[in-house]
Amino acid sequence: MVSFTFDFDKPDKKYRAGESVRCKISVNVFSKFKAKSLSVRFRGKAHTEWTKSRTETRDGKTRTVYDTFTGHEEYFRQYQYLFGSENASENTEVNEGLHTYNVSFPLPTNLPSSIDESNGYVRYDLKAKYDISWGFDKDSSSTFYVTSRLDLNEFPHLLEPVKDVREKTFGCCCCKTDPMQLINILPRAGFVLGEFIPVTIQIVNNSDVRIEGVRVKFKEEITFITRSPRTDTRSSTKTLNEHFFETPIAPYQNKIFQTEFFLDPEHDFKLFNGCGIINSEYYIISEAEASGCHSNPTQSTKITIGTIPFNVLQTNGNGIFNATAPVDAPVVVEQPLPTYQEAARAPSPLPGASGGIGWNVAGLSVSPKGAPLASTEKIFLDDNLPPPSFEDSQKMKKAIEAGEGELPSAPTEFNPTAPPQ
Repeated sequence: MVSFTFDFDKPDKKYRAGESVRCKISVNVFSKFKAKSLSVRFRGKAHTEWTKSRTETRDGKTRTVYDTFTGHEEYFRQYQYLFGSENASENTEVNEGLHTYNVSFPLPTNLPSSIDESNGYVRYDLKAKYDISWGFDKDSSSTFYVTSRLDLNEFPHLLEPVKDVREKTFGCCCCKTDPMQLINILPRAGFVLGEFIPVTIQIVNNSDVRIEGVRVKFKEEITFITRSPRTDTRSSTKTLNEHFFETPIAPYQNKIFQTEFFLDPEHDFKLFNGCGIINSEYYIISEAEASGCHSNPTQSTKITIGTIPFNVLQTNGNGIFNATAPVDAPVVVEQPLPTYQEAARAPSPLPGASGGIGWNVAGLSVSPKGAPLASTEKIFLDDNLPPPSFEDSQKMKKAIEAGEGELPSAPTEFNPTAPPQ
């Protein structure tokens, strides 16, 4: 009897928080009828839900009980009446033919991004409905999508440089080594889409364990929260990209690694401003792969992805941060970013490249604008090490004899301390 068509002013139906949603509603009526009103409802809501099982014993009998956990939020619900009203007492005759209506709604500025997963969703929709007395209402709805707005200028602390240090010792008791330091260095903690995230990883290996390589990951973690019957959480984690440096770090050697990840605007990064039951976090995670049976030390650094950049950025003039390396540190390996055509032909590390470029991109495609989330690799040797003590020199000798590394570069004038008396 009736069919609805929704034509949004944006073909992809994607809007930013704070923009206005405009839509032309076309109603094709095949046979006339009477209705109290024709209304349009704009709504935004979030919902989380899952079920957990538990074992319960009662009267000597054991059974499995299923508990449902839920969380719900509503951000707006706005009605517009194209004819009639909510409490209309008289009916209006709707004739056959095509009827068109133009509607619009200004979105609030503090809205979470759209998402739809098994543990929860954030949804926005528009619904048109004929309210019919003594009969079934005629209605139809259409979903549109919202991207959250985040102005980095509202969080000035995100402009400060980041240096996260993780210390790790190998062995135990009397066999414990001196600590190895894994250091993440970023120019700041806040970035926007279209920017590169420059990452510097410094390894200060004061232990006698050889580090086979360094892995750097860019990860996304989304957490869903319920409120009833009690607070509960579930998380999903995704590795957006990773880069592996195949350059070893010998015992008592320091090295600095540099790479960068591109925040592709085409990727659906999630922001959940104003949402209390779903949130997202992004991390740069480094991992040093230790030789032998030792566990690998890791260091996680949280970053914030916004939509409005800082008004003032302290850069080197071209918008890219240059991490500080030792002044006299020679560059061991440097690989330029591949072209788009090279990247498309090489989903694995480029042939003949030392160190390899990380193209393990989960769910992301290469963009003609450049290689999304690609990495440029730079490795520095730190020659500014102090002369080793007698004890350290003995450890280094044992490490070399065991085949676990090579002597690090040292000053020409080398005078080890005398053995303890």
